[in-house]
Amino acid sequence: SSGTLQARSSRKYGHRPTARLVLPAVLSLLSGAVAFGLSTDQWQSTSWARSLSSHARAVVVGTGFGLDQVGVSGATMTGTSAVLDRMEMDQVRTLLLFDLKAAANRIEQLPWVKTAEITRRYPGQLHVKVHEREAFALWQTDKALKLVDIDGRVLAVTNTRMAPKLPVVSGRGAPETAAELMRVLVGYP
Repeated sequence: SSGTLQARSSRKYGHRPTARLVLPAVLSLLSGAVAFGLSTDQWQSTSWARSLSSHARAVVVGTGFGLDQVGVSGATMTGTSAVLDRMEMDQVRTLLLFDLKAAANRIEQLPWVKTAEITRRYPGQLHVKVHEREAFALWQTDKALKLVDIDGRVLAVTNTRMAPKLPVVSGRGAPETAAELMRVLVGYP
């Protein structure tokens, strides 16, 4: 009798574990396909894929994960347009697919930018906070006068009227050693 009961209970509940495993697997597969479709252009070459991709984007945007607005602060010398250009957002339509670290690294390649922090602000916003370098000296070369920071990084080509209170250094290696030279000179009147 107990053998019959076990056979009945295994038949009765035998399909439930399978159903519990299949539904998440199907949803995961569908989610992966949609994510892949949102991130590649090749997948969108078929009409049904474009339709599914556009519906998925609509759902993503409708739930606050679309990319609607970008704010920039601290880009006084750099300029907002230069920061936005480095973000390379022309292919990105959602907050979920935007690579914050890669964009910050590209922004930090701009001459005046020391660091860039990008944060997601839901719904639909990114904010970029730029920390700029400070001009420390003017470096006179054969061809131009350049603003440099305390680390010797060239910030911009300029003229003395733009930065009249900065010390002028010249020669090979001068930008990198200007800070040390100024520390020594402070002790002398």
